[in-house]
Amino acid sequence: MAGMPIVAVLAAGAAALIHLWFFALESVLFSRPTVFRRFGLRSAEDAAIVRFACAWMVGAGIVLYATDRRFLTAAAIQAGPPLLALVSAFVF
Repeated sequence: MAGMPIVAVLAAGAAALIHLWFFALESVLFSRPTVFRRFGLRSAEDAAIVRFACAWMVGAGIVLYATDRRFLTAAAIQAGPPLLALVSAFVF
């Protein structure tokens, strides 16, 4: 990051931390009532909607990769977090 202004480095670091926190909330911790209520959901049944949305995101990543294999990285970025959310939801 040589030559990058310190403000840019700090802002990028803050953005990364925020995204990591939301990733943990949305994928790993989402099944906890205190967490899904933060997102305005009232019950575990409402949280099932999130699982459905994650399944669609994974599907979109698969379609992206199937469209052109050069998009593997983009597809992995798009499908990876929701796939982890689905796996976590069914394993834990």
